Amino acid sequence: KTAEPVKPAGAFRRIADTGLSLAKGVVGVPELAVGVADLVTGGRAGKAVEAAGVRFKDAKDVLTGFQSADQHAADAEVAQADGFLPTLGAMIKNPSTIANAVAESAPSMLLAGGVGAGIVRAGVPVAERAAIAALPKAEQGAARLGASRFGPIGAGAAGEGFVAAGQNAEQVRQEDPNGTLTPGQSMILAGSGVLTGAIGLGIGDLANRFGLGEASTMLAAGKLGPVGAKATEKAATKGIARKIGEGALVEGAQEVAQSAQEQAAQNLAQDKPIGEGVAKAAAQGLLVGNVMGAVTGPLHSGDAPPPAPPPAGPLHSAVALLPA
Repeated sequence: KTAEPVKPAGAFRRIADTGLSLAKGVVGVPELAVGVADLVTGGRAGKAVEAAGVRFKDAKDVLTGFQSADQHAADAEVAQADGFLPTLGAMIKNPSTIANAVAESAPSMLLAGGVGAGIVRAGVPVAERAAIAALPKAEQGAARLGASRFGPIGAGAAGEGFVAAGQNAEQVRQEDPNGTLTPGQSMILAGSGVLTGAIGLGIGDLANRFGLGEASTMLAAGKLGPVGAKATEKAATKGIARKIGEGALVEGAQEVAQSAQEQAAQNLAQDKPIGEGVAKAAAQGLLVGNVMGAVTGPLHSGDAPPPAPPPAGPLHSAVALLPA
């Protein structure tokens, strides 16, 4: 007996599926926080949380179970794809898998930005904090950015590394037969988080030079668009369509590099072939990054670039010499 074809989900059901993916991402926030603790406790933090009855993976599985049969079929087709191009093809054929991957990654992205914003705040000298707090609220963000020892590009990248290390550590711990992490595994996964941050720093700086908004930078800065006068001027010279295209390319490249090396690090930590699933992770990262970059690239704060100084001609120079 042949299986009946899966009935396509309606629009409202697809929205519900994406909402469930977002909910899985919300579950992932405390999960990755436990993962960070795993790195310094050898996985004992995660094991203690499980012993207390909190099981993040089971919670995600329950949410997945509520998704439609159509979504399950789409996810299965992507899961069965092997390699970079087959995975790209399967996800493009099933665009709901892209939307759901973006939704599931959104909460952790916001957390990474929150960590970055905290780093920027921590970089403000104590002696200047009271003066900044006394400013009108609309002026505090710019003053804080100017006073902080840590720029938002680097701070946002550090937040990305923090999140990636926590996510990967808890995932590896959950799959370990003993439910713990060895010192070697912790070192590998922490190092992968540092590499994720380094990639984020390089690509974040590149995006800013292009005059593009980049998610972790914007969240760390507390403002839309690129940071700095030169980047703001660059953004003003580009149309929205160009920013969408460039944002998709730049963020896609970042996610490819980060996803690939994170998968390789997990393989190394679990004694699997280092290339296992790397191409698949890169393809998934590319499409998620394309969507995120297309959304964030054109964003801007509305700040006008500073006016260019008038040309210093003979008349201007003579006027400048007149007494006040």
